[in-house]
Amino acid sequence: MAASGVANSETFKVTTPSDTEIHFTRLFDAPPHLVFEAMSKPEHIKRWWGNLGDGYSVPVCEVDLRVGGKWRFVNRHPKGDAEFYGVYKEINPPGRIVFTEIYKPFPDAESVVTATLTSEHGKTRLNATSKYPSKVVHGARRRDQLRPARRGRDGITEVARSRPGRGRLVQSVLPVRSVFLLSPAYCGGRRASILLNPKSPAVTSRELRAGQLSLGRAFAFMSGLYFRGKLSYAQRFGDALVITPTRGLQDPDRPFTLALLREFAVGDVSLDNPEYRSALERDVIALSTRIGRKAQVVLLGSVASGKYVDVLLPILGDRLRYPISFVGRGDMSRGGLLLRSAASGEELDYGPLTAGVRPRGPRPPKLDPSTRVAVSWGHETDASRTRAARGIVEPALSAGTPGAKRLDPVVDIRLRPRPRVHGRPRS
Repeated sequence: MAASGVANSETFKVTTPSDTEIHFTRLFDAPPHLVFEAMSKPEHIKRWWGNLGDGYSVPVCEVDLRVGGKWRFVNRHPKGDAEFYGVYKEINPPGRIVFTEIYKPFPDAESVVTATLTSEHGKTRLNATSKYPSKVVHGARRRDQLRPARRGRDGITEVARSRPGRGRLVQSVLPVRSVFLLSPAYCGGRRASILLNPKSPAVTSRELRAGQLSLGRAFAFMSGLYFRGKLSYAQRFGDALVITPTRGLQDPDRPFTLALLREFAVGDVSLDNPEYRSALERDVIALSTRIGRKAQVVLLGSVASGKYVDVLLPILGDRLRYPISFVGRGDMSRGGLLLRSAASGEELDYGPLTAGVRPRGPRPPKLDPSTRVAVSWGHETDASRTRAARGIVEPALSAGTPGAKRLDPVVDIRLRPRPRVHGRPRS
């Protein structure tokens, strides 16, 4: 099956956790949703699962991607055909998939493959474990798969030829990636003071004190629904980078410290602030060179003022986009819209930005409350308390989890009334 058909590279490793298991791990230079797409759509699978050189092809590639659905691949190679098939047991895009795998000549030797995809500094870590019914079957598959790995530590091609069906994921299979630039959270408000409080029982505060808090989680805590929506959406559909007051573009997975919080709290996101502008220009120029001309950069932030657009547009040109449905919405509405889109897997439409022209329009209808679902990011003070007692409930996506009845949830969020400590423009 697709998820087990990964190939060796410099980041590929194979281990045998037990007498009946084989574990594969590989790091892909692409976000999880694109790797999942390349692993689950027949038009992509055919281009890497059977990419084993001259004389190899995949004439049959059938995928019924649903729990209980079947898959079947036939790999045609110089010595004949090799058929593999199985059934999907669990599907939770883009992070987890479980399925059975059978090699047709041995129908009684069914293995169960559990594959997970996790984001790792802008890339995707694939971990796949194949569990076999007996030690004998495991031993045969182990010899089949590990021998080429020993021979070809630094060669993808040799290991990709290890046996029919073991192909390599070609990066050109993946759609053109989007890079999302997230406007920052305000670091001088009430929630920031919670992080600064050394006695705060909030989970996020404890993570900060323990040195385990990331920039993305910190901004999600301080900003509320809007930033959580931006981060969830960006990680679902592309690569996320966060605009910061003093450090230019930053990975949302970078460690977040008290010193950084204090630095951002006094940093002014303004074109009049040379520290903000020069750092952002430097990183956007580097980003423009790295992504090339085919990628698009989507600004998840305000386009009504020039604090972001006037820096980004001269460098990125026609690659800079914005979500059209942002026009006329406030921060909370944008956050809810982004969470809904990320949960349903339906990407928003984007429009180009033009120098000197700010997109404006009437306020759109409110989001449909009937699609809400209660979810949590785990920022609460104590898991043993009720939601009413916690006061703050942080949202996260739960679409695709076992028992979920629909794939288009937004969020059912209850927030303590938060006074405006400082007047500030929309981010």
